[in-house]
Amino acid sequence: FQLRQKANLVGFSGDLSLADGWSKIANAPFLLNLNADIQELGALAGLLGGPLDEASGRMTAVGSVTGRAGRVEGFLSVEASGITFRTLPPCSLQAEAVFREGGIELARCDIFSKKDSASLLGTVSQSAPHQYAAELKARVADLAMYLAPFHAPGAESIYAGAVAAQW
Repeated sequence: FQLRQKANLVGFSGDLSLADGWSKIANAPFLLNLNADIQELGALAGLLGGPLDEASGRMTAVGSVTGRAGRVEGFLSVEASGITFRTLPPCSLQAEAVFREGGIELARCDIFSKKDSASLLGTVSQSAPHQYAAELKARVADLAMYLAPFHAPGAESIYAGAVAAQW
């Protein structure tokens, strides 16, 4: 499957084995590959409707996932630049996830915008009760700038302020 839209290309390819019949599709072995080169994020996001059409920027993504009967293995890598949404300043993102042996590891998720940054690492199990562990570090020079575009409750009363967080 390929989606071409303006300067954007998103492609999926793969295989799905139905050797055991349609009734066993949830446990069927599969392979899914992703390759995306998005030059106009707003145009592509606009296909999903507002307010996503207010986004802009560039993004590339590549990944490959295989699985069967509740086991998923593979990787996903995403890199984005010049990403904006409403009145937010442009940001860049780099993220990498690894799917392996019963769990998903977010090996890297870094977001940068001018002097602001956020970094997230973590793991989550693929089966219930989906145990997780995560670490978030963030440093923001003006929190009000990030709340206003989302119309967050109380955002209109926050005029300025910095925050540094580690969780």
